Amino acid sequence: MKLIHARIHGFGKWVDDEIDLSGERAICIYGENESGKSTLQKFILFMLFGLPPKQRSFYRPKTSGKMGGRLRIYDPSVGNYTIERFDEVRNGAAICYGPGGHEYGEDWLKERLKGMTDKTYQAIFSFSASDLNSLKDMKEDDLGEVLLGIGLTGSTNIYAIEKRLDTRIGELFKPYGKKPAINQQLQTLNELFTSLHNFKADEATYRKKQAEKISLTKEITELKGELQQEKEILFSIERQQQALPIIHDYHDYTSQLAKYPSEITFPENGIDRMEKLKDQLLPLESEFSVLTDNQEKYMERKANIQTETDDISIYHKTEEITLKKQHYEERQNELEKVQRTADKLEAQIKSEINQLNIGIMAEELNRISFPFHLEKTWNQIKGNNDQLELEKDQLEQEQNQLKQQRNYLLNQMDQLTDGLLTDEHRSKLEERINEHKEYDLLSKLQSESHHKQKEWEKNKATKIKTSTFTLVGSIILALLVGTISVVSEITWMLSLTAILLAIGIGQWIWSKRSVAEMETLLTRESFMPSDVSQQTPVEREEAERLLALHHRRSNELASLEEQSKSIDIQLIKWKEKQKVLIDKESRLQTLIEEQQEIYPFLRQMAIFYWPELFHSMKHLLRLVQEQRENQQIYEQLKEQQEIFHVDVNRFFQERSWELGNKQLEIQLKEIEDYQENYKNKLGQLDQYKHILAENSEQQQEIKQKMKTYEIELAALLKHADVDTEDEFYRKANQLTTKLEVEEARKKVYRQLMAIFPPDIWQQLVDDQPDESTLEMKHQQSLGKIETIEKDIEQIRQTHADLHADLLKMESSESHSRTIHQFEMEQEQLNKLAKDWAVLKTAKEMLVETKRNYREKYLSKVIEKTSYYFRELTGSAYQAVYAPTENKPFQVETEDNLRYTVNELSQGTMDQLYISLRFAISEIMSEKYRLPFIIDDGFVHFDAIRTNQMMGIVEEIAKKQQVILFTCKKEVAEASKNVEIIHLRSSIRIN
Repeated sequence: MKLIHARIHGFGKWVDDEIDLSGERAICIYGENESGKSTLQKFILFMLFGLPPKQRSFYRPKTSGKMGGRLRIYDPSVGNYTIERFDEVRNGAAICYGPGGHEYGEDWLKERLKGMTDKTYQAIFSFSASDLNSLKDMKEDDLGEVLLGIGLTGSTNIYAIEKRLDTRIGELFKPYGKKPAINQQLQTLNELFTSLHNFKADEATYRKKQAEKISLTKEITELKGELQQEKEILFSIERQQQALPIIHDYHDYTSQLAKYPSEITFPENGIDRMEKLKDQLLPLESEFSVLTDNQEKYMERKANIQTETDDISIYHKTEEITLKKQHYEERQNELEKVQRTADKLEAQIKSEINQLNIGIMAEELNRISFPFHLEKTWNQIKGNNDQLELEKDQLEQEQNQLKQQRNYLLNQMDQLTDGLLTDEHRSKLEERINEHKEYDLLSKLQSESHHKQKEWEKNKATKIKTSTFTLVGSIILALLVGTISVVSEITWMLSLTAILLAIGIGQWIWSKRSVAEMETLLTRESFMPSDVSQQTPVEREEAERLLALHHRRSNELASLEEQSKSIDIQLIKWKEKQKVLIDKESRLQTLIEEQQEIYPFLRQMAIFYWPELFHSMKHLLRLVQEQRENQQIYEQLKEQQEIFHVDVNRFFQERSWELGNKQLEIQLKEIEDYQENYKNKLGQLDQYKHILAENSEQQQEIKQKMKTYEIELAALLKHADVDTEDEFYRKANQLTTKLEVEEARKKVYRQLMAIFPPDIWQQLVDDQPDESTLEMKHQQSLGKIETIEKDIEQIRQTHADLHADLLKMESSESHSRTIHQFEMEQEQLNKLAKDWAVLKTAKEMLVETKRNYREKYLSKVIEKTSYYFRELTGSAYQAVYAPTENKPFQVETEDNLRYTVNELSQGTMDQLYISLRFAISEIMSEKYRLPFIIDDGFVHFDAIRTNQMMGIVEEIAKKQQVILFTCKKEVAEASKNVEIIHLRSSIRIN
């Protein structure tokens, strides 16, 4: 599986950002602190595994309403697919878009991840600098178990869980402890059981009084029931007394309704409908009268206008002149524009000639012409001239620089020669360093020999003790077998007795011999030659410093000699360049003189300005050509204006209109006034025709509306079964009064329903009780209630006396409380025992799981760990050995020396930890094939270790995608084969 591309719509500080992860090499995401690296890593985990609502709320952006994004993944089994998650959509559940546009849900994604969870992924395929920091805080004795747990599962959690389980089990129960919770609970139950035994003597008296108390309680309950029933009867009587006026009102309203007919026919909302029809009919009648008067007035005006618009030929002729007038005005504007252009061109030509100031006149411009290649020629002359001047300056600067460099090198060479060591002094320093290295190696061997002797002294006692126990055991077993053979008369068991004795004695003799051989071997190894001279570290460092300074100065002197030779060669090349420059200058001067002969005005202008002069002259010649063309256009427009003036005068003469000495503009204004007046009359004629047509339509519409309202008015009278409007209104008043009485009776009915059930209030209405009868029943009920309350009070007093006696028997450590406390404590003991059993089972399952994982994966993991550890340490350590029953976690150096993990330095421990994480990831990736994420895992490494680590990352990236998050620039630049993504204001990829 490989991450291809991430599109972040909103997650923490990331809003509408994209990141490309499709590279074939390892990916390093580099950014300073607070640049969003951890948030980006959390976004990847969110897209793969999701987050609970509370965590999603924490990562909701402050500047956007969206929370979520899309992640494209390549899976060899299905191809490319995209995961989409949004907080506000499906409660953060994923939708996967597979090949062919198919959609899948969260279950399909879990199937692709093969059941991997967020915590499992971080335990196997991810680690950070915080994991390394946690190793520093652990005890030396615990480091081996922690590393074993990492080798089994990829995480330190298994060690922490096992420790917590042991602690919690010890807190609950110990066979001979007093402080654990279960031990204390057992002691409490023993004390309570003793107290219960003492209470059995008073149990008979207590039970008798308790039975009497229960009897009195039952009697009080029965009396309370009778009291409650009597109070309900009293409440019912009081409600009847309160409702008596309402019942009388109900009878009055019923008698009033009997006076009206059972059914009164009248239209619904009849009065409102009648008034509305009359209000709508009145304005229609008024509007119809106004329309009739307006129709007569408009017909008269239409006839007067029609007589004034009979002759239309004159109007058509004026339209032709008006159309030509537009062209006349356009030509007049064009004439003015052409004249302004001519004045502007003449002034511009004079200004351009004065600005050039090269002694040329306006008349001479007509005789000058520029060929198409002239601009290129002048530009080439200027460019060559500028290039010659630049090359002159460069040659002079180059000469001065070469001379300065040569002098500086000679001085430096003299200084370095004076600082070199003599050959004799250098040889003595090298001999001193070699002697010191030999002494360090022998000291290291001596230290390792002493360490082995200490370990052997510990193991020797154990080995002698074991062989002795084995000898004694074999003798005892042989005697037992011999006794059985003699008693049972089994002869072959005698042979077994001899074999057991031989085995016991043989192993004891072999053990003695091996102990002696080992002591001899260790004695030989402890030999340390004494003829090696000893030197102080200061003397060695001073010798190394002097030799390094000598070699550095020798290398610098050789380099300076090479540089001096190079400068001599450059001086020879400089003279050749100077000769070539002189030839170029001669050819250029010949070309300049040719151009000045053809165009004399060039003699008054520097060569640097020739290209600009070309463009100025070209522009001046173009202005002269525009002046000639503008004059031709002016003469053509003037001739067309004269023709139009003649046509207008002819129109006035033919129509016998007054001509006089009127200007053309006044004549055109009179023609326009005639057209406007004629158009207005035609418009009025059309307007009156339209008004008359609308008037006729409106009269028909009003008649139709009036007819509709008259029909509805007649229907209302018919529905009310009357002939006139007065009868209609009288019947309406009668209906209104009847409805008011019915509504009042309904209101009284609702009040009675709220007070009494339907059967009771109906009976009260039929019986019509009087006030005196209800008062008598009320007094009788009060008497019964008083009697019952007195009886209850007497029984309560007796009950209180019994209760006081029982309280005396039930002291603070009374029987009942002790029983209750005993049961509670027993229940607490059961709960603690259940918790202990659960923890014990979990511990045994954890041990069994570790054993299964050890048998299945540990050998492969340790093999891979040894490979990566050897690469990281530059082959300083060759192998890693998993712990056994008698030996802790160990590593082996290139000298075949073994060290336990608590003997390693912190840096080496970090390298071993990372090697284990890489190994478990590679082994588990054979099944899951998930990307490996590292969060600043190399921050504590120096430059050499960082380079080695990045080399391994590159190797792993060939088989599995690796994403490294870091804030250290040196980590990001440690390898050239890693794709670096810089996190700044925007994301870009190198």
